[in-house]
Amino acid sequence: MFNRLLGRMARVFTLITCSLGLAAIATNSAEATPLAAGDQFSFVAIEGGFPNPKPGAAFPGQFTIGPNSGNGQFDVTQFIVYNSTGKCISCGWHLDFSELFLDEASMELSGVMTGTLNSGVSFSVVFETDSSWTYQPQVAWAVKETGIIDAPTIDVTEPASVPEPTSLALFGTALFGFGLLRRRLV
Repeated sequence: MFNRLLGRMARVFTLITCSLGLAAIATNSAEATPLAAGDQFSFVAIEGGFPNPKPGAAFPGQFTIGPNSGNGQFDVTQFIVYNSTGKCISCGWHLDFSELFLDEASMELSGVMTGTLNSGVSFSVVFETDSSWTYQPQVAWAVKETGIIDAPTIDVTEPASVPEPTSLALFGTALFGFGLLRRRLV
């Protein structure tokens, strides 16, 4: 009789412990992480109205940030723009990001990016913290283009949740209890 009571208590304890352990593991949410070098962002560059050749055209893209250069600004280390079919239109361009930053407070690009197109034409793009940009090719007949960057968003890869030691202890105790229970039944 005492063994039967002890067995029931062990089963109840095991089930409660296992439930608590699994609940603790499931509810352990990953904390928000600050910006760090290597973080990648997605954006959409939208052309403004006249005189742009394609008013309202949307060009998706990505950029990667480097280390924090101070004052809450992160260096930009990579900048890619795609056309509407997903083809990289900035691949092959020679780009200089040395004056382009991601402002941590506003989460906007700011500064100047210069470069050379595949055709050999030099250009500059000025980014303002109000989300606007101005593209200026360095040729006499060129039209200055303007537009906005639609709120850059960080491309988040969910980090694997790491259970706390207490959760592991509860889970281990539950497994141990199941082992004892199986051993008694066999």
